[in-house]
Amino acid sequence: MFRRLAFVVILTAVGAAMATAAPLPCQVHSVAADTVVVNFKVEKPEWIKEGLTLRVVRVEKEVVIGKSMIIGVTDSTITVLTPKGKAKNLKPGADILVDKPRAGMAGC
Repeated sequence: MFRRLAFVVILTAVGAAMATAAPLPCQVHSVAADTVVVNFKVEKPEWIKEGLTLRVVRVEKEVVIGKSMIIGVTDSTITVLTPKGKAKNLKPGADILVDKPRAGMAGC
């Protein structure tokens, strides 16, 4: 009985965590070399901080830019440093999704 209850509690916690970590809709403001300036379409969440890594996905063609680092934060925009050569996949005005990176095997 205790195992079933523990399983349900863990499953509920994982589901809640996945639901709260929904990708944020954004729009590309400008692109220069390996940096991209992004405007939020919704209110900027509290977890957006300088030095944090993000996962960037282009909506139109499902292009995954991958892990990118935030190098600047203002009220409604962030400046993101993308992996080398990946910024060319984004054009000003393009709709993108910004998300926390998926947990991997970091630290193993």
